[in-house]
Amino acid sequence: MTLKETLGVPSEHELKQTKFRQKGTMAQNEYWEYDQIDEQGNLVARIERWECTSLSSLTTDAGYTKRTPSGEVIEEVRL
Repeated sequence: MTLKETLGVPSEHELKQTKFRQKGTMAQNEYWEYDQIDEQGNLVARIERWECTSLSSLTTDAGYTKRTPSGEVIEEVRL
């Protein structure tokens, strides 16, 4: 499955990474931000994706939140 499919982005839309950051002593928490752009070049949504691993249990919490350009939540998904 591609990243676009995972994030529910239509194949004809562009997914542009705008930010990446890591946190934690071993960079075990990773956060990405993307803009979803339609065929006409309009911003359709902003997507925040995360993957956080607990060093004590080695469990991972991952998911994403998709928002409208004005900031309203469209969906939040745990992977």
